[in-house]
Amino acid sequence: MNLTIEHILDLIEKLPVNKSFDYVSGGDTKAKLVSVDRENVKVDIARLNADGTEKNASMTTDILNTLSRSIKENEPFKFDNVLNGSGNVRSTMEAIFAHTTEFYACKIDNVKHLIWVPSIPHEIGKIVNYDSIRNDIAELLNKQKRHINEKYRPYLIAIRTKPFLLLAGISGTGKSRIVRELAFKSCPEYLQDKDGTTPGNYCMIEVKPNWYDSTELLGYYSNLNMSYQFKKFVKFLVKAKMNPKVPFFVCLDEMNLAPVEQYFAEMLSIMETRKHPKIDGSDKANMEVIKTGVVIDRKYFDKFTWKNEEGEKSERERPMSDRDWYFEFFNQDTLSEEEKAQADKYRSSFTLGKEGLTLPDNVIIIGTVNMDETTHQFSRKVIDRAMTIEMNGGKLSNMFGGSKDLEYLPKDEQEKWQNSFRQLYVNADEVLEAHPKEAEDIVKKVPKKLEDINKALKGTPFEVSYRVLNELTIMVGVLLDSKKEDESLDDIINQALDRILLMKILPRIEGDSDMFNLSRDFKQKNHIEYNNRLEWLMDLAPEIVIEKQEGDNHRQTAREKIKEMIDRLENQEFTRFWP
Repeated sequence: MNLTIEHILDLIEKLPVNKSFDYVSGGDTKAKLVSVDRENVKVDIARLNADGTEKNASMTTDILNTLSRSIKENEPFKFDNVLNGSGNVRSTMEAIFAHTTEFYACKIDNVKHLIWVPSIPHEIGKIVNYDSIRNDIAELLNKQKRHINEKYRPYLIAIRTKPFLLLAGISGTGKSRIVRELAFKSCPEYLQDKDGTTPGNYCMIEVKPNWYDSTELLGYYSNLNMSYQFKKFVKFLVKAKMNPKVPFFVCLDEMNLAPVEQYFAEMLSIMETRKHPKIDGSDKANMEVIKTGVVIDRKYFDKFTWKNEEGEKSERERPMSDRDWYFEFFNQDTLSEEEKAQADKYRSSFTLGKEGLTLPDNVIIIGTVNMDETTHQFSRKVIDRAMTIEMNGGKLSNMFGGSKDLEYLPKDEQEKWQNSFRQLYVNADEVLEAHPKEAEDIVKKVPKKLEDINKALKGTPFEVSYRVLNELTIMVGVLLDSKKEDESLDDIINQALDRILLMKILPRIEGDSDMFNLSRDFKQKNHIEYNNRLEWLMDLAPEIVIEKQEGDNHRQTAREKIKEMIDRLENQEFTRFWP
């Protein structure tokens, strides 16, 4: 679980205002909560001195942003270190946090720390020592890790690195099903359908072979109807915008039945504009939000237009709010009261008409693909922008019992899944800022891995560049966020490299023997003895040992995949990633 500013405000807002709270270190000085200002995203507090005087202060948006980024679940932290330079009211802020239900006090080397344990809330308004729950914490953490089956881990890691996936494999391996499973597990009750067949956070779009532009996906302006024709995909994006805490899944089924570069070109470009916007009035980035370029121009949302009975253009007299558009796209009679209430929060919001529709940061786009004679090949432009996961079957016996994966979960489990999809990073620098202890080694080691791979691929069209390095670094950050106690940075980098080879580098590679063979002169000049570039590449791929449990499907490593490609090259004089 990742701490957000909104969650911090939720915790503090439950505390009584104008009541004194003890400092964590004790003494006569007290802390007081004055107010929680959600509109301006700040918390007003006061230090109550022993002589009866007060010193007012605020936890500003910048401070809350720093805290949300720095505090990790079940990891002790010092308030003084996190808020270095935030004045002499840090102990007051610390006291406010310590009295919420999810923060515990502890001492390390006799120095006071706090630790965030959201899964074991304590009584509000009291400072509780972490030692009181220490005996139960190990078992609790094991249970938390078990709540997500290992089979979903590759998808979660890929999504948190970049929310655009390609699921490739032969027909019937469950590519579209896995998208539905993820939607079922994260769908809140108010978006659930009565029949339990289609979660409200899931949208299946069947790609047709005659899609040669984006009109079937993004819509178009109709001169005949004198209005913009919004398609299912766009309406779903508006729905996601109205429910920012919930992950929304778009499944582009049989994505390569049509040329992806043509009907999906705009979206490929828009996804590359993802960034954390600046906090208003500050140079710091708002790490809670990821913004993109515009998908649908604001002029089509400014006013609702249609063709009247006289054949003339008509429009509503007043501008439509974001809520109005939501109700225009989705029949109010079919919405639950809670969903209506959620949409009603946007009754005074006019961002669609003022800014246009951008790609919401809770939208995950997953394309399912078959690589056969009926489909189009992917260009390196598409593969370079996506995270590819190959699904070529597993143990057939694992099919039994799988129907339980297409059922809604209890609320607490839904929330755990919802948090599992949250993306923290969009560029490598953010990883370095979030992990300052490892930053120097990341800068030194990660680029070197790709530079060595590029040496093996030099002279081919398969060399990689900055985008792959950026996403490899982001994946290192994602894995560091959930690393085990016995894992080193080198272990993490090797795991990330193994997955990036499988997801981004190997899918680009194809060719005949002439493409991969190395001449005698080349081998002598470079002091290598490999017969071809794939053997060289396999030697560079990390040796990964995957722990297997009974019943688990085997996850192929990059070395195993390269060996498969080498065997195909030797047998057929041609090879590629795809079967």
